[in-house]
Amino acid sequence: MLKLGGLTTQVSASYFLHKVASPFLSEERREAALVAKHLKNAARVLSVFKQLKGPLLKVGQMLSQQEFLPGEFLRALTDLHSNVPPMEYPVIRKQFMKEFKAPPEKVFKSFEKEAFAAASLGQVHRAELPNGTTVAVKIQYPDAVKLVESDLGVLKTGIALLKGVAADLFREQKLDLSEVYDEIAENLYREVDYELEAKNAKEFRQLFKDEEDIVVPRVYEDYSTGRILAMEYLEGVPILEFIDWVMDAQRDGLPLQFSSGKAECGQWLAERLGNFYWRQFFRFGLIHGDPHPGNYLILGPGRGDGNGLPRLGVIDYGCVRRFPGTFVQDMAGLLRTVIRGEKENAGPYYERVGLMLPGEDPNLLWPISRVYLAPLLEDQPFEVRSLDVIRQGTGIAKHLLRHRYLPQYQREFVFIDRNVVGFWSYLMKLHARINLHRLLMSYIAEGPLYDGEGEPRYPVRKGKKKKK
Repeated sequence: MLKLGGLTTQVSASYFLHKVASPFLSEERREAALVAKHLKNAARVLSVFKQLKGPLLKVGQMLSQQEFLPGEFLRALTDLHSNVPPMEYPVIRKQFMKEFKAPPEKVFKSFEKEAFAAASLGQVHRAELPNGTTVAVKIQYPDAVKLVESDLGVLKTGIALLKGVAADLFREQKLDLSEVYDEIAENLYREVDYELEAKNAKEFRQLFKDEEDIVVPRVYEDYSTGRILAMEYLEGVPILEFIDWVMDAQRDGLPLQFSSGKAECGQWLAERLGNFYWRQFFRFGLIHGDPHPGNYLILGPGRGDGNGLPRLGVIDYGCVRRFPGTFVQDMAGLLRTVIRGEKENAGPYYERVGLMLPGEDPNLLWPISRVYLAPLLEDQPFEVRSLDVIRQGTGIAKHLLRHRYLPQYQREFVFIDRNVVGFWSYLMKLHARINLHRLLMSYIAEGPLYDGEGEPRYPVRKGKKKKK
């Protein structure tokens, strides 16, 4: 809390001082000073989130995908996806001794002591199985559960502040975000359960086995425990590096070879991500809920692939959210209704998915729905860069304030919205021109929708009671 408070104060004061000094500077010097402020503040944010690690590091990673932030800021924050300080090797060795009663060099044929990736709750080392297979070994930090519990305390404070803001601005005294808190808490505890992650990865591998350009790594259960996870090592390039290559006509040198051109590769990625996200939800009733760039790798074409296009490797299955078939079908019905402009049919769907309480006026939510789904309304290619996210958000905010209306927000939307933000950030970076209407309608209007049961609630661990 102290670190975040200090960071907020520093960044706010920095921009305030720039605003005060701006009238006394020429336009050229004013622009140069602002860029310098962006870079300095991004470095501050980067430093604090790297120190915090844990779930709060994910907040920093999500910030780096927000296209409305200054470009200098975003470029600095991308460092959070791949350059987080790892734990020292003795700490990792100690974890192996706890789990396997043996050090890593005894468990594997070879084990690289230096991590090639470090994340919020663990880090990844390259190793070799006795049969020579190269694997990626994910080791959980010893204090991962404590990090989760600490950050959940910060989150609870933030939710209390939001409730106060809602009461002040919207006269909404009954705003209940407890289920949103529970959703995030349950997911964070899932993420420190590597046995569950292994199960999720195996399920995704089975579900996408017939998708030639989606690659889910194999899990090696004999070398995995609740805190250590050994998976197939995927050889590829990070998705942001691939996008930079696609968007820079002069850039060469990717360590992958595609017979298709850059434009075709960029279009493939935009469509492939859309299909991946919507297929998960509408066909299988689940989502891979962590779309940050560190979890996507671009791989070379598969064997016998004559079109010369890449493949998408998806890693890290700690954050997987499952939904009951009734919710999936109601969401499909709501989307069809809004896209087709059937305003008179929207009310029951709003209620069933939890966006509106019985008796509330659906006319208050309808214009927000149409603005939110604007890129999907017409059956034609949509220029993603043409959407003014700031203006769109401002319009929605004015509508809400004018009517003193705050829609309900259910736990089911926490990771759906996270995926939407991730997907949109990639489309923005690609300057995509894509028929999102046709892509979505192929799932919600043409094919079978998921009709399973979803998942039981994952129990939130309670802290131990102190002895009197």
